[in-house]
Amino acid sequence: MNKIIAQSILVYPGMEFCWETDEYRCRYDISEVAQKNEHCYSIHNAVIAFVVDGKMYVMIYDASRLDVLRYYGFREREFFVPFSHKDYPADERYKEKWKTERAAAEAAITWRH
Repeated sequence: MNKIIAQSILVYPGMEFCWETDEYRCRYDISEVAQKNEHCYSIHNAVIAFVVDGKMYVMIYDASRLDVLRYYGFREREFFVPFSHKDYPADERYKEKWKTERAAAEAAITWRH
């Protein structure tokens, strides 16, 4: 489980996100979503959000990653999935990692078609 967390991005309360350009910024308040969905995951537009120990994490969809969550007993639920609409973290610690992973996932999908 630690490996999945390390591969993911922590979505902390009040985290800023950008939409299309760095100029348009908003904030996520995921506190209530995280509180209500402990040990659950949700998938939207090839992004997985999951909650563990009251913290929400996001990662690009991969079947093996989903298998790990299921192995550890995570249940699927429908809830808001940050960064699943081409938005991305404004936080410099996560922005480039997210953009790189997202681009790689999109390239893999394009390549397969």
